[in-house]
Amino acid sequence: MNIGERILELRKSKGYSQEDIANKLNVSRQTVSKWETNQSLPESDKIVPLCELFNISTDFLLMNKVNDNITSTKSEKNINIDQDIVLKNKRKFAINLSFSIFLYFIAVMWIILSEGLDIQEEISIVIFLGVAGLATVLIIYTSIVHSNDEKKIIENKEKKKKEENPIVKSINQVLALIVFVIYMVISFISGAWHITWILWVIYAIISEIVELLFKLEEKKDE
Repeated sequence: MNIGERILELRKSKGYSQEDIANKLNVSRQTVSKWETNQSLPESDKIVPLCELFNISTDFLLMNKVNDNITSTKSEKNINIDQDIVLKNKRKFAINLSFSIFLYFIAVMWIILSEGLDIQEEISIVIFLGVAGLATVLIIYTSIVHSNDEKKIIENKEKKKKEENPIVKSINQVLALIVFVIYMVISFISGAWHITWILWVIYAIISEIVELLFKLEEKKDE
């Protein structure tokens, strides 16, 4: 990871825009953009203020060897864990599917062999349906579990990728508190509880708009 990528990552982790960084360091937004795209390097008199702003050491900003190793190790571990889970799920699915097919084979063999034995036809059919039914239930159960496990892995990956902007989180918390107070006051005064719940719908819409605006601003900065 180079210095530009490091500055970009640190800025996003703090929830700052390029303009925020520029204002705090008394430089232009274009200068910050050039730093992040490696078109230029921060001047020597901006290194220390930049590190203080992100609460990091100059070694971390300029070298970052230790942290790069730690980051790569963690990501490798996460990948290995996910791969292990996928392999275990595939093995379970394969074993259960094989056993289900074996049960179907037993059911068919039972019907064939029972014809040559002195067994009532009703009993023979009941046993056949029981074994075949067990095989069918096992296949359905295995498919559902396998599908859910795959879904959990995908959801976990999405959660890791999606990091909530701390500024957006703070704004949403303040909005929720304001809406709650307004909701309680209006509801108690008017008694129209069956109508005032609409405030929470409005809050949800505003919250989504705020998040969308911040995402657009981040893309604009990039």
